[in-house]
Amino acid sequence: MRPIGMGAADSSGRHLGHLPTSSRLLLDVAAGHAIDGDRTIDDEELVLASHHGLLGLMATSEHPHMAEAARVPYVRLAARQQMMGRVVRSVLERFAEASVPATVVKGPALATWGYADPRHRTYTDIDVVVPPDRVAEALDLLRDHPATMTIPPKTPKADKRNIPMADPSGVRFTLDLHWDLFSYTQLRGCARDAVAEGWGAATWQPEHPLGPMWQLSEELLVSFLATHAVLDHRFRLILFRDLVEVAARPFDWEALIGFSARHRLRSIGYVAWHIASTALDADVPAAVLRELRTRSLPVTAVERLLPRTDLVTFDGHRPHLLNLAMVLLHDRFLTRLRLTAAAPVAFPEWLRR
Repeated sequence: MRPIGMGAADSSGRHLGHLPTSSRLLLDVAAGHAIDGDRTIDDEELVLASHHGLLGLMATSEHPHMAEAARVPYVRLAARQQMMGRVVRSVLERFAEASVPATVVKGPALATWGYADPRHRTYTDIDVVVPPDRVAEALDLLRDHPATMTIPPKTPKADKRNIPMADPSGVRFTLDLHWDLFSYTQLRGCARDAVAEGWGAATWQPEHPLGPMWQLSEELLVSFLATHAVLDHRFRLILFRDLVEVAARPFDWEALIGFSARHRLRSIGYVAWHIASTALDADVPAAVLRELRTRSLPVTAVERLLPRTDLVTFDGHRPHLLNLAMVLLHDRFLTRLRLTAAAPVAFPEWLRR
């Protein structure tokens, strides 16, 4: 593994000595490295593994202690995912009958599209995307769906609605209806036309395993995965494992670089791929990382602070120099300056939250 400076070598030869044992373990799980067969798993490590979305990787592994520890929660999660799959299929069928374009992103879509073994990608909610001009129709269709419990207002800081659903047995989950995958405040106007471009290149897949849906362009989906990993659920390991799986399959890197450049997503994409390649051994061509990397102080700061960070236990939203550097990531120089000027004023409120 190409280290990001995490201490002395473990059994894989990486420099990880100052990390807790659980951190080394979960990084190995996320990266797909071999684990010592005598290594046991305690309850705290299992909770951390669940938080990082690693139960599928653990329960299906050949490691006896790991598989046994994760088996019960994984079986429950797998049963829940089957139920969610039945509901989302019925939603997609309704959308298709009404000619409302829709697609599924993240969890189940990644399991069927990006992962060599779909069991490895667990999830607890469903993310459905529709074009912004079809949201009202989509909401009407969902309002009449028997699984829909209520239609809440739009979330304050993202272009989506988190809709609670329940199957006839009473098992509940959330269907997140999105109409813009890049509506993060930090992006400050970046990727404004990215989703429209993605819909323009989308292909109709009536026989998709999840149900009849449109498939957005791969460069859009992967750019969204990188943005989501860095800005939303910072350092959740399954999101970087997503990038590992994408990098292991045939992928048009030139299309990704072009998409990132057009929509000013290079710095965000670079940091996500940098973490995936250095912490989890994602097979990212060095030339791709060079093309994505922007020359800026925040990018340099992130590169220097990551080696001192335990990705397994670090809170990606607390006031910290690394998080401040992540907030300042932006392709436009003037926007970086404005973010830097606003940071001292914003810090007390960030600390209070």
